[in-house]
Amino acid sequence: DDREGKKQEKPSEKKPVVVVKSTKVKVTEVKCPQQNNGYDCGVYLLAHAKAIAESYPKGMKLESCFEHLSKHVDAKSATAMRKQIPKWIKEVESSARSGDG
Repeated sequence: DDREGKKQEKPSEKKPVVVVKSTKVKVTEVKCPQQNNGYDCGVYLLAHAKAIAESYPKGMKLESCFEHLSKHVDAKSATAMRKQIPKWIKEVESSARSGDG
């Protein structure tokens, strides 16, 4: 509605908000396993995040974590992740209902 002469912003026109608490941000572009279909990108993202989170605390250097991805993220791990997601959602729902979350 443009009654007041103000242009209404469409949702797709909104700018993303990025909050960075450090002035030293390192962005590293790496090659990593990708899905071979048009619908598993989110599952692969979660599988990558899980693989990094599981290996990084073990003292592995971050660069090695990325190498670790090619060994632990593939179609088989994506299928396992896809099956795990509904279980996680049910756990969160259950926790929220019981007041534990």
